[in-house]
Amino acid sequence: MKHSKPVWNLSLCILIFFGSLSCDSNRDLPDPKKIFNSYVGASFSVSLDSGPLEESKVWTGSGFVFDKQGLGLTCSHVVPDDKKFIIRMGGTGKKFYAKVIKRDADNDLAIVQWENESPKNQSVFDVIDSYEPETGALFYMISTPFGMEESFDLGIIANHSRLGADVFARDKAFVQLNRMVLSGSSGAAIFDGQGKVLGMARFQLSSDGSKRDGIGFAIPVTTLIEFVKSIPIAGRTKEDIQRGIVEIPILTAHLINKLRLKQNKGVLVSYTEPGSSAEKAGIKRYDLITGMNENQIANAEDFYSQMAKIPASQNIVLIIIRENRELKIKIAPSL
Repeated sequence: MKHSKPVWNLSLCILIFFGSLSCDSNRDLPDPKKIFNSYVGASFSVSLDSGPLEESKVWTGSGFVFDKQGLGLTCSHVVPDDKKFIIRMGGTGKKFYAKVIKRDADNDLAIVQWENESPKNQSVFDVIDSYEPETGALFYMISTPFGMEESFDLGIIANHSRLGADVFARDKAFVQLNRMVLSGSSGAAIFDGQGKVLGMARFQLSSDGSKRDGIGFAIPVTTLIEFVKSIPIAGRTKEDIQRGIVEIPILTAHLINKLRLKQNKGVLVSYTEPGSSAEKAGIKRYDLITGMNENQIANAEDFYSQMAKIPASQNIVLIIIRENRELKIKIAPSL
């Protein structure tokens, strides 16, 4: 009588692995439930639909938040070129219109931006202070395979630097995973138990071209770090960028009349952060900022955009109106 040989599969191996978490020697290993709850809010799904937010959407890609002010990373092939699209935040399910602010088609990367309503409560993934994973390291992923948002997965780094996986870029190395990168999962963060990004899910390779099986690959975190650092606003809060100036978002007719302003363009200061460069320079509440480094400032969005272009190591000169007098105030670097 023949005895059948035992069959081991990946699911059983993972079950055994997590069963071992209860052992005394593994008490310090992270709890997957806590990992998911901690970082689901830093993940998002992407829809190419730009219609009303309240309508149901088809989610075709993934991404993750790396800056509290509303900045995220995804794959370039996931998002459109010149039109707005919609993202759905993990955890809350809130939807926002988003746009691409920088793209690197060669490395399949895109930085997207949206108007974040509550940045103080926003969880983020750590990109700048991350590290290259070793082969055999455990990773987690929260993505949108086949449109199913907030799908949680875990796996092992099968090879930390695999050359030749992309037939169109044989010289580029990718992080090889022991899990598939299914359709809709491209753009998701590959991360560790502390929320440090190890790479970004990009594609999978299969022998028959099928999208339902194969070997998954991720863009290395070193490529992500270089890309994120290439934009002046990456890794800095809005208050950092504006040197501690917190503005009143809209210059209303009521404020214009109340403060007896003679113009309706500019940015009105609400307050300055304690100890900030703006406070030290003497910027006060209700100062009206009308210019910066000889450029006019029309509104709050214009102010933020121009400030973001100036390196934190450089001085800036603001033109302000205070009690109907025009003043020039130099603000020192924020570093």
